[in-house]
Amino acid sequence: MITCTLGETKYSIDFVSGRALREMGPVRWFCILFGNQFSPDDVFDHYPVDRLIHDITFAMMAVQAQATSVLSEFPIPAAQETKAS
Repeated sequence: MITCTLGETKYSIDFVSGRALREMGPVRWFCILFGNQFSPDDVFDHYPVDRLIHDITFAMMAVQAQATSVLSEFPIPAAQETKAS
């Protein structure tokens, strides 16, 4: 399952559809990826700007590479720093 939280609403899909591959293009494509459960305006109004391009690009690359199993949640959580020994 792939999830996306926009504001206080969480959206999910069970798989990436062929339509998502066909409609490649930035924000509108991201909406199609999630079955048009939200609009481009929802993304622009609620997605953290510092993650927007990175996360959409990551999703597009995963779909193009047929590696959608790496997709799990959006916004993609930042990597946690590890403590030095």
